[in-house]
Amino acid sequence: MKASLLESLLGRLLNHRVYTKNRNLFQARLVAAVLVIASVTAFATGIPLILMLGDPSGFVTFGFGIFLLILLIAFRLGLETSICFVILEISTGIHFLLCRAMQDRIDWPLAVWLTIFPILRLLYGGFRHGLFGIGYSFLLGIGMYLLESYSPFERVPVSEILSFERGVSFMIAIFIITAVFNALRMEAMSQAEQAANARTLFLANMSHELRTPMNGVIGITELILSGSVPDEIRNQLALVHRSGSQMLVLINNILDLTRLESMKLTLESLPISIKDIIEDVIALLKPTADQKQITLSAEIESTVPDVCLADPLRLKQIITNLIGNAVKFTPNGYVTLKAQKLNEKIQIQIIDTGIGISEEVRERIFFPFEQADVSFTRRYGGSGLGLAISQRLVALMGGKLSLRSNEGNGSIFSFDFEFTPINTELVNKKNSIEKPETNNPKKVLLVEDNDVNLFVALGMLKRCGCKVESRSNGKEALEVVQ
Repeated sequence: MKASLLESLLGRLLNHRVYTKNRNLFQARLVAAVLVIASVTAFATGIPLILMLGDPSGFVTFGFGIFLLILLIAFRLGLETSICFVILEISTGIHFLLCRAMQDRIDWPLAVWLTIFPILRLLYGGFRHGLFGIGYSFLLGIGMYLLESYSPFERVPVSEILSFERGVSFMIAIFIITAVFNALRMEAMSQAEQAANARTLFLANMSHELRTPMNGVIGITELILSGSVPDEIRNQLALVHRSGSQMLVLINNILDLTRLESMKLTLESLPISIKDIIEDVIALLKPTADQKQITLSAEIESTVPDVCLADPLRLKQIITNLIGNAVKFTPNGYVTLKAQKLNEKIQIQIIDTGIGISEEVRERIFFPFEQADVSFTRRYGGSGLGLAISQRLVALMGGKLSLRSNEGNGSIFSFDFEFTPINTELVNKKNSIEKPETNNPKKVLLVEDNDVNLFVALGMLKRCGCKVESRSNGKEALEVVQ
């Protein structure tokens, strides 16, 4: 059954208020489908029992079908999904007990019908609901057994045709319910995927649109700071530059997170020196550590290869995030990075003597936009994206990011990643190729259609001593080259 067709049919059975008020449209559609299937099954079973066998239980089953139609109408008029489901369960159980009370023995196909309750509960609400369904079926089974010795109705023998009909109807009902559930599940998955893609596209577009003007603000600020500026204005511009850089980091983090969630971020494989990357990060964050009087150091074992193939940008991003957090949340003491080769992978540990992380927080700290405490955002800043991005990047690099910490006793973040060893001599030979030197200014053709970006790029290139010629589009640039 196609999900779109099923959605259209079930939509006619749902009240508009159910769509807007009910939190789980999936459950509403499932209940509507079960009501239809159960009523059709009741009529298909009850009418032959009355006309062909004259079995009194056929009247009970036929009446049960009428009751289900009334319940379906009430559901269409706005009866809550959970209430409708409970009424369906109770009425179905009563129907089974009445059928058993009219027969001289337990009809085992009727007893098998009791398994419908844990199945429906499981589909409706998950494992815990399924356990409740098992308990309800067990109570009904006890009730059927007690009716063996006492019944308020006149008993009639159970015919083989009746047992066969109930068995066949059970198999058909289970098959249809499973098919409907699968169709609803596929539809829900499709809608969730579409919503996730729409969110990812929106965040990616917004991040790109925000990053362009922010680069302009930072670039123009740098150009002004490179000139002669009074101290008071210089301090103000430095504050603007720092705030803009923080905003740019946040925008880049959001863009990275959306690309990781949509599986559109790919890693590069370039010759890198892990030692150089670590030293660069240490040099970058050491002024901040010195300002807080924290000892920031690195210990790189000899087993770590001098050169290997990996993604330098993402590796540096991970290490920067982890050491930056360690320095941020360490009021005194030290932050140490340890690197070693372990089981054909490179393992890096960041050890600090900071405030530590409680067990409750450790369970959610790798979720996006999560921090240990709301007050931390006001006190330390940050968006709560660094660890979430780092964990996903490490997984993409074939490793795992883990945490050991106790509140008040510091933290140890560890991650490993796969690498490809390469011949160091070949890399050194490739890098030792001499390039011709020249004292003449380099000529640069700059093509940019954004006025702000053009202004910033012209300023930066002129500061580097380049002779720049600019054009606003590719056509004009080709004319200059030709």
